[in-house]
Amino acid sequence: MKLFKFICLAVCLAAIASCASAPIIKTQVTHPPVANMSGIKTITVVPLELKYSPDSVEKKLVNVLWSSLGANYSQDKFATAKVLTTEFARYIQAAGPYTFVIYSDRLLNSEPPKVDAFVTGEITDLIVNDDRDNATERRNNRDVKVTYYTRSVKLVVAYIIMRSSDSAVLFQETRYYTQTSDRAESKLFLPSVQKLAAIAASRIASNIKNAITPWTSFETYTLEIDKSKNPKMETAKNLVENRMFDKALAIYADVYNATGNPAAGYNAAILLDLSGDTQQAIQIMNELLNSVTDSSFQKRIIAQIARMQDEQQQPQN
Repeated sequence: MKLFKFICLAVCLAAIASCASAPIIKTQVTHPPVANMSGIKTITVVPLELKYSPDSVEKKLVNVLWSSLGANYSQDKFATAKVLTTEFARYIQAAGPYTFVIYSDRLLNSEPPKVDAFVTGEITDLIVNDDRDNATERRNNRDVKVTYYTRSVKLVVAYIIMRSSDSAVLFQETRYYTQTSDRAESKLFLPSVQKLAAIAASRIASNIKNAITPWTSFETYTLEIDKSKNPKMETAKNLVENRMFDKALAIYADVYNATGNPAAGYNAAILLDLSGDTQQAIQIMNELLNSVTDSSFQKRIIAQIARMQDEQQQPQN
């Protein structure tokens, strides 16, 4: 019986040890603008709807990028392009820190240009799909056959941010968004194509904020569990859980430098990166990669190095 109790106690202790949780950091991270906006102080939006005129100046200005704009656009596309122009301008003005200049053709036809950069683009596709669905419903104590209609509009927009002085493309992307109506029992009650396309246009235009201004996201980083039973590592873990990252970093760095503890080095590197010292963090991660033998740990190190290097390559404005 005593032996049985001893075995049960050993199993329980092992289970508790195996359930030790890794320190987790949840923090808000600020990312630089996707576009390299260095030197850009003034910006305008060239009205997208003007491109639908075959002889417009704007069409000639960006002809090198958009070789087949075409002049035969539906009224829905023309109206949607006007919404895109308005929404791009609204989001740029709201984002800052640039001075937004209301467009006139003199801005881009002067020497030197009177704005540093401009936004323009085109609607590459506007797809309308009306669906119907038959159903049987119980109404007034009897079964009734009902037909429901829905309308969806898929809008595809390609847009660019171009520097005026040398026509360098600072940013370009293609975005799409599909807006679907609520169902209605008659097609007469469906919203117009232009109304649905306008909603999609606003959603697409909102993405320009991340291209031209710093943006934030919430990131989660899982630190390594210490297997050395070093009391300093437990102290550092507690500091992390209380978001005292500077003090935790000092302990992790001290343990790593003194003992080469891989968990301490890994955790120190993560905290260094979060503090802004990405280069030092990468250096420690590379040292660990050359010293550890656990393949799963190596994969985590490689993933972190790749993430940090990617951050370093992002444009700083």
